[in-house]
Amino acid sequence: MRKHAYLVIAHNNFQQLEFLLSLLDDEKNDIFLLIDKKSEISASVLKSLNESCNKSIFTLVERVKINWGGYSQIKAELILLKAAVHNNYSYYHLISGSDLPLFSQDYIHEFFDKNPNKIFLSMVNDEIKERNNVVGRIKYKHYFNEIYGNFRGNYVGKLISKCDQLSIRLQQLLKKEDVLKKKGIKYVGYSSQWFSIDNETAKMIVDKSKYIESVFKKSFLSDEVFLPTMIFKENLDYKLYTKHTLHDIPNELQGNLRYINWWESSLTDGSPYVWQDGDEEQLAYAADLGHLFARKFDLKKSPALKNFILEKCQK
Repeated sequence: MRKHAYLVIAHNNFQQLEFLLSLLDDEKNDIFLLIDKKSEISASVLKSLNESCNKSIFTLVERVKINWGGYSQIKAELILLKAAVHNNYSYYHLISGSDLPLFSQDYIHEFFDKNPNKIFLSMVNDEIKERNNVVGRIKYKHYFNEIYGNFRGNYVGKLISKCDQLSIRLQQLLKKEDVLKKKGIKYVGYSSQWFSIDNETAKMIVDKSKYIESVFKKSFLSDEVFLPTMIFKENLDYKLYTKHTLHDIPNELQGNLRYINWWESSLTDGSPYVWQDGDEEQLAYAADLGHLFARKFDLKKSPALKNFILEKCQK
């Protein structure tokens, strides 16, 4: 039996997390959970999370403080991969505690059995990549990357952003060798953070973890950049399930097979749309397109979606 590893990053809504773990709980899976160290969680809640897994081996990995925009996001992913990779799983799925599957584990395993040794990423098109100045996230050092997220959207955050811009300008004036040139990176990839990768790719990332730290430790928002960049650098892009790039529209298949709504006009804070009661038809459409998971959910606010997901995952 070819087992899968689910790598879960969570920071709140632990009752929903328990529901997610119960849906992933299967003898064909092992589950690795990292809870943001900034989050308060009681021993009784941890016990409940553990007890929600009866068939899977459940591992609670080292906790780290995860800051929006900082290298700590990559560090969390590396901790999870390092904890899992020695078991040589067929696939490694990185999901958040706000994600939920749209199919049963039997169906999901059958799909990946038919598509072995692939990389599932949602690649972003060049227009969006240029608009978001993705190359600049790595080319110059961002010395405030771990603190900006704590103040994003307020006066202090704007001040930190100004200091970051000044720092980059100084690096340019002093003609500091840019990080990409120094580290031999010819192509910067851009994708959604969440992925499903095969064993070879997972081992490559773990083996290159020191190099990854040297490149990305002072980068900004590089959780969306480090994996596709490393895949192209190591000439593993031939394994991509699809190289179709996203245009943030509702009727396209997202390459990581996670249906994420970035197209709602109400989105203003850089976070995806949260699915609500009444979105069942749209989520069913997502499953018909081929998505195996969706994000993000808040079942406290939309409890009817729980029954919808339960029904989908029993098929």
